[in-house]
Formats: sequence, structure tokens, C-alpha cells
Amino acid sequence: MSEKSDLGFNQYTTQKKSKVNKWIKIGVPVFILVVIVAVLAGVFGSRAANKQDSTRAASQDAAASSEANAQSSIRAELGRFATATDEYFQPVYPSTVSAP
Repeated sequence: MSEKSDLGFNQYTTQKKSKVNKWIKIGVPVFILVVIVAVLAGVFGSRAANKQDSTRAASQDAAASSEANAQSSIRAELGRFATATDEYFQPVYPSTVSAP
């Protein structure tokens, strides 16, 4: 009888609700959404790359004829930009530097 008198008007003990963390409530669906978006991006990106490869093969034949003309202009521009860096991170220019 002493237990009931300790409870007062409320005869039942209340159990504490198990609280779900806000990070779990929001984080898990967001994580699932990010994974789905990443998979879809990979699939569609792969398909686009394969499509470009097939069209690129057709355009390479046309580009081969104009490649000789492009190489002469590339050689003229080659000396203007560094192609690498040395051990001190200084720019290394190609040996065929054209005079400005």
C-alpha cells in the first residue's frame, strides 16, 4: 500500500519514451538520397561517355587531315606555357621556345 500512496493520483508509472536522435531521423534519408543520386549520376555519365566515344571515332577521321595544320600552330604556341615544374616548383618550359 505504501507504493500506491507514493504515486499520488497517478496509479500507473510512466515509461520514458525512447527518443530517436534528430541526426538519425534526418541523416539516414539524406544519406540514402545522396547514394541514389550518385548511382544515377554514374550510370548516366557512363552512358554519355560511351555515346561520345562513338561520335568521336567518326570525327577523328575528319580531324586527322587538319592535324598537320594544327601542329604548326601548336609548335608556335608551345613555348609560351610551362609544361612541368622542377624540384623547386619552378616552371619548366619546353626546349623549343620561340622568341616573342
